Amino acid sequence: MEVTDAVMSQLDAEAKLLTAICDNGQCAKKAGEGGSELLRCSRCHWARYCSIICQRACWKRHKQVCVSIVSLEIGRASCRERVFAGC
Repeated sequence: MEVTDAVMSQLDAEAKLLTAICDNGQCAKKAGEGGSELLRCSRCHWARYCSIICQRACWKRHKQVCVSIVSLEIGRASCRERVFAGC
């Protein structure tokens, strides 16, 4: 049986919904519950939350991780700029 790109895209989308849960440990709602997508942290774009309330409740715990993720991304971006500057 041949698997088309459309089928693979649909499977990928469903897999993301199954694994995406609110990062507030007290909540743990899954993406798609109530027909809504999870919001992402506007700074690092890694953490996911079902609401602003959950994001605020989790901020003290997430803050250190968030800063680290952003630092790594900035470091990677500046490294890429140095590598491609000579092209």
